[in-house]
Amino acid sequence: MLSARISYWLTAAATLLISLFTLRVFALMHDCGHGSLFRTCWLNRSVGFALGVLSGMPQYVWSQHHNYHHATNGNWEKYRGPLTTLSVDEYAAMTEARQRMYRRTRSIAQHPLAASCT
Repeated sequence: MLSARISYWLTAAATLLISLFTLRVFALMHDCGHGSLFRTCWLNRSVGFALGVLSGMPQYVWSQHHNYHHATNGNWEKYRGPLTTLSVDEYAAMTEARQRMYRRTRSIAQHPLAASCT
């Protein structure tokens, strides 16, 4: 907010840098969650915890859910992901209005706005 008083360009640049930093911190936390950033489990958990604090994501809870995603990915009886992908038959059984909503929520242009509207 203070940078906006100085320059909108400064604000845009700061926002971009903060976003890239947060993305990188999250990616490193992801690797810690898989136990692949360091050789030891305790170091992955410790650094993952610190990175989770920096990114605003509780690393242990996130890693448990993420590991469930990896363990069940492709098994539609257990897990379909945050945006369920329907089969052709399931899509055909939907009403026209529901089909429009389904297409809209999976459009790349609408993704930031519609991803949570499933």
